[in-house]
Amino acid sequence: MIKYLPELATALLVALICGALANGWHKLTVLEDQAHERAAISAQIASDTSQCNMDKQLTENANDEYQKQISDLDRQLSDARMRRPRTCVIPLPSALAASRFNAAAATRRTPVATGITSDALLAFEGTCQREVIKLTDLQNFAQKVWKENGQ
Repeated sequence: MIKYLPELATALLVALICGALANGWHKLTVLEDQAHERAAISAQIASDTSQCNMDKQLTENANDEYQKQISDLDRQLSDARMRRPRTCVIPLPSALAASRFNAAAATRRTPVATGITSDALLAFEGTCQREVIKLTDLQNFAQKVWKENGQ
């Protein structure tokens, strides 16, 4: 056994060197893989951040357009209230009740007759038009989001 000691020592030394080289090669490939993963994660973060910023801008633009349309509608309704005298619209009861209301409308803000005021009808028209604007803008926003995302 002693006569094989130099060969055993050489074999042990070769095994240690091969093990050290294999370990070093493994660490090197792991570091390369980690570098590739970090680069891929950084690219994904940049892409997500860019998409988020685009979505924020798209949302802001849609909100600005919606607010502009609502303010235009409010202005139009205000102009209509100023141009039209306040009158009472009575479904059926009597022309006498309507004339009493219209005569008192110049002096008091409270209704005198049973019916619907033109202000109430104008307010209802405004509410309906706001809902139309909301629905239209939501549809347009959804289409823009799909278009911007390439879908």
